[in-house]
Amino acid sequence: MPDIIHPNDRPPVDSEQRVLSANQKFYDAFNQQNLEGMQQVWVRDPAARCIHPGWPVLRGFDSIIKSWQDIFENT
Repeated sequence: MPDIIHPNDRPPVDSEQRVLSANQKFYDAFNQQNLEGMQQVWVRDPAARCIHPGWPVLRGFDSIIKSWQDIFENT
């Protein structure tokens, strides 16, 4: 019997689907206050940038993840 692949488990096939998939993963992590999930959606690169409303620009993976940790701990 062939494996059944759930539609949500299929890899995205185009740019729009990749963006939508990444966006969904981000908001799932955000809504669940899941730091591990956030670590999976952010690129581990010093060039990564994040701007939270009212915050200065955060640069680099470690600073970005620390910010999410602080946000989740204080929410």
